[in-house]
Amino acid sequence: MGVPRFARWLFERCGGAFATTKTTKNLAELQIDAVYIDGNALVHPASQKVTATGSYTNGGKEFIELPLPPGDLPESYRKPLPDNSTPEDIEKAIFAETCRVIEAIVFVVVPKKYVYIVFDGAPPLGKQDQQRQRRWTTAQTRSENTDNPLSVHWDSCAISPGTQFMDRLQAYMRWWVRSKMMETGSGKNYWQKLTVIIDGSNVAGEGEHKIMDYIRTSAPDSNQIIYGLDADIFMLSLATRHRHLYLLREDPFSRNRGTNSFLCKGPALDADWHVVDIDAVTYWMFLSYPQVDWRLKQEKVEEGIVDDFVFLTFLVGNDFVPPLPICQVLKTSLSLIHDAHKLLLSVCSQKSKKLSGIFITAHTKINWQVLYQLLVKLKDIESQQCWELACHQRTKSDEALVDKDLIRYFSMWFGDSASKRNQEAMHIATRNYRKAYYRRAHITTRDEINDMCAHYLQVLEWINSYYHGKLLSWRYYYPYGYAPFPSDLVQYMVSISDTPMGITPRHQFTLSESLLPFQQLMCILPSESRCLLPPEYDEALEAIPNHFPTTETVTIDTQGKEVDWQAVVTLPPLQLSKILKVYKGVSERVRVYRRNERGKARTFVWDPNIVQLYKSKWGTIGRCKVVDCAHIPDNVRVHSTRTSDVRKEVSSTVTKNTSVTKHVPPEKFSKGNKAPISIRKPRERPRQKVASFRRNNHSSNGSSSVIRRPRTTIKETRAQLMERGKLN
Repeated sequence: MGVPRFARWLFERCGGAFATTKTTKNLAELQIDAVYIDGNALVHPASQKVTATGSYTNGGKEFIELPLPPGDLPESYRKPLPDNSTPEDIEKAIFAETCRVIEAIVFVVVPKKYVYIVFDGAPPLGKQDQQRQRRWTTAQTRSENTDNPLSVHWDSCAISPGTQFMDRLQAYMRWWVRSKMMETGSGKNYWQKLTVIIDGSNVAGEGEHKIMDYIRTSAPDSNQIIYGLDADIFMLSLATRHRHLYLLREDPFSRNRGTNSFLCKGPALDADWHVVDIDAVTYWMFLSYPQVDWRLKQEKVEEGIVDDFVFLTFLVGNDFVPPLPICQVLKTSLSLIHDAHKLLLSVCSQKSKKLSGIFITAHTKINWQVLYQLLVKLKDIESQQCWELACHQRTKSDEALVDKDLIRYFSMWFGDSASKRNQEAMHIATRNYRKAYYRRAHITTRDEINDMCAHYLQVLEWINSYYHGKLLSWRYYYPYGYAPFPSDLVQYMVSISDTPMGITPRHQFTLSESLLPFQQLMCILPSESRCLLPPEYDEALEAIPNHFPTTETVTIDTQGKEVDWQAVVTLPPLQLSKILKVYKGVSERVRVYRRNERGKARTFVWDPNIVQLYKSKWGTIGRCKVVDCAHIPDNVRVHSTRTSDVRKEVSSTVTKNTSVTKHVPPEKFSKGNKAPISIRKPRERPRQKVASFRRNNHSSNGSSSVIRRPRTTIKETRAQLMERGKLN
């Protein structure tokens, strides 16, 4: 999810980077080479639409039409499902709706080369800790919603790596991609010119991070666009420093969200799309620091500002770390941190002539001395921010979201101007509120506060490296549901160093390896969703005491939050070592599940020189000319120039990719293995007899020379023909 409401904050300050287009108008003028689609951002809304849950609870189950080329999804998939629908009907409707939106995105973007569809794989443990909290909350909400007959047959926790639902979804998409490429007729052969890559949930890593891994290895001058709804995509796109990168989003600020919103009701005929130019956002950030005395190159300054901006968003919270206590109000937190950073850079740029003494970060490295100075500035406004947060609590209508401790300690100054507020008394009130805040986090001693500060600084370093494509550890996570106060961070950083300028925290990380899909499911699934695991693993979890949280062992803190879903859900500690031990014991005595293995991305191309029979649960395609390059063993000779070129290109991309998610390279096939698909050598045409004739004149040495008609021996690829203008 990333930073809540970040897109709105950025739009209000950098609206020039947001271009708006209608659904009925494509983006062909941008000359996009590749479109990247976050599959999870499509599956979740599709499941809510089909089952009338989530954003569709009060809006019914109507399917709003979308302008698509002729021959799109069958009409039956667009109609509301009857209440007596089976789980198979619900799944098929979710699959069809997901592919419908993918086709709509391709129709709007009009990419020239690639369509990259990615799904979340097993993420780092820090994200799994948050997933565990979300799924427990979802299970409680689902148990209370018994009026909807469709939701009874659907569990949203199934949208997780390793489940049968995700395995069938990706099988359906492989059939659907082949079907799209095999369509014939006017305007239907567009997909045959594309290379479609499906990066499934069996490839470890978060979807948006896997997208960035491919972008980092792509050509720097290629135009690329990403469709996704997470705010993380903004930060990750800025961190790539790609100058020709765009983001495609549905307009989240439409006043008629109930009727024409893509997120709530599907793309309507008059829906607006936002196309965000990442290069324009970078330039806006550079211009937002006019008071800074720069003596460096603009390119270096832009990179430093962008890296610092990405780092500053961590302080207001994301999927891996909670927000600072003074950054609870989403509307003002980013502006507060941004203004403090501008003031800091204004001072640092006048004192230091070196880049290392101005910015907080330099790519994956953190300048702890500059970070210390920023925390000092936040410490100075700590009391003022606590008073403003207390004033904000009075405007809330939901009593459960009101921070009662803030009201208790700061109510005496409500309505008073700044001149009438006693600063010493406000510092005392802030100190008392800090004690109450830490009591909610079950922290009472100074050593426990220092331990929280140490972990907080460590997770900032971990996140900063992760967002720049370098994963320090798969198994590290922030063990607290609360963040420390800036004043405590300053006090801790002083305590570990003789002087502030000598602050260098020593953090140790162990890379280890990602969890397998079943291992992740054993970590994140609540007891209500145990059926998503194979029975053998489900039964084995009963040997771990207190593994599944209950309402008696869980505390939910909503004080000071803006919405319910931001509540701090404190679950019993995750017993990872016991889970891995139980998993090992079960995996040694049961069969191997294919959906539990680490996989690789699948690449599909249309090749007229290859004919095969493709059979699937969803249908049979005779004389299929679509090739899955990932399923062609290296020891099989392919008699097609296009398929060979694409396979080499994809293989080289994966080889060069030193990504955070560590994509598994194609496995080597042994001699006894056969190709999963039948590849037939095309029929050779009989060689034409070429007439030969002797020259009338002889060569100087008296011998006669024979001239034959030249014959083409090298097959030109489709891409080469298009570049030379021989093929439209």
